[in-house]
Amino acid sequence: MITGLYAASTNLDAIIHQQDAIAGNIANAGVSGHKGETVVFRSFPDIMFEQQSPYIDKTSRANHVTGRIGTGVGVDWSYMNFQPGPLEYT
Repeated sequence: MITGLYAASTNLDAIIHQQDAIAGNIANAGVSGHKGETVVFRSFPDIMFEQQSPYIDKTSRANHVTGRIGTGVGVDWSYMNFQPGPLEYT
């Protein structure tokens, strides 16, 4: 049961981060030059394995070991979308 609660709490924490990014995108939608933020999620076993293993190549995702299913999620990274917006004629 504690594992289920932990999985739920990590999911809620990740969703809060995503909602913050979406709220910032909506709040600044009318600002010229604003670049939207996107959040990317990752399963918790992958994050834990990468942090605790001294032998894994942290730049490659090809060597990941599949962990237990359903043990939570975390924010892998968030990035700004730097694609140019539509042109406005003035």
